Amino acid sequence: AGRRAREQHRALESLSGRFVDRVGALPVILSFGAEARIGAHLGAAARDVARRTMRVLGIAFVSSTALEFFAALCVALVAVYCGFALLGLLPFH
Repeated sequence: AGRRAREQHRALESLSGRFVDRVGALPVILSFGAEARIGAHLGAAARDVARRTMRVLGIAFVSSTALEFFAALCVALVAVYCGFALLGLLPFH
């Protein structure tokens, strides 16, 4: 999850760099009439980052769900142990 998050951060940095470069070159883009082509390239890059984001979020949600499940299971086991100990139903002290 950490590796994917770092990759996602680098992808976001790259996308923001592309936006900055295109804004700086906007007069040239307009003079050559390349708005549609540049827009398509930026759109494809944004969709790629969106797909990466969804993958990172999927990993984060699955791992947090697993941690939450095992934490709840541990709390339930401690509660059952304490309950049986208080009732005196355990064969040991």
